[in-house]
Amino acid sequence: MAQENHYVIDSESGAEMARLIDQDYLMTRLTGGWFPPGVEIERGKILDLGCGPGGWALEVAHAYPEIELVGVDISNIMIAYAQTHAKLQQVQERVKFQTQLRALALQALHRSGLGFSFDGTNIGIVHMLYPLLQQSGGKTIEYAAYVLNMAYDAPFHQAGVKNGYIAYQLMSKLFVKLGLATAEEVQQLCEQFRADSYQPTFASTMIMTRAWGYKL
Repeated sequence: MAQENHYVIDSESGAEMARLIDQDYLMTRLTGGWFPPGVEIERGKILDLGCGPGGWALEVAHAYPEIELVGVDISNIMIAYAQTHAKLQQVQERVKFQTQLRALALQALHRSGLGFSFDGTNIGIVHMLYPLLQQSGGKTIEYAAYVLNMAYDAPFHQAGVKNGYIAYQLMSKLFVKLGLATAEEVQQLCEQFRADSYQPTFASTMIMTRAWGYKL
């Protein structure tokens, strides 16, 4: 339900994970600490978006025992790595790592041979609409794009959230079958999605494209 991911490196690559582990170390040393200058957080909750292999979150957890952290990333392999190290370092009660429901859905479609994406970070259908219509004899092919705004106070908020929640629930067996997550993890993500969607700060858009042509 979030905007399309444009991460240019294969997010499931072991080499990319190793690079990000090194980058965590470099950035923390370069910036002189875990937080920006003048920012001190002794307790509370922190959301780490794009957490990668979880190095930053784990370091913060050890330095600040009263802080709870949630790390979110599009990569299943990095989330699995981060979860394993949270357990090994015995901070799994305070540090949670989870992937995004949308990322699970895209990976499931990709592994099932559906869509046209080369890496499973998007469906990859929009750029194929023209040649597909052309191959079926379409002429004078036209496009129209629509943005479905599902922000908390938007007209389509409830309908859009309900649609997404049901879609993820219906795909849950596929996620489990492909080994992307356990049934419990999928259910937790679905409930978290629904809870987050009713926060006043919730914002989400869906980009939809319609294409058509005529056979002369």
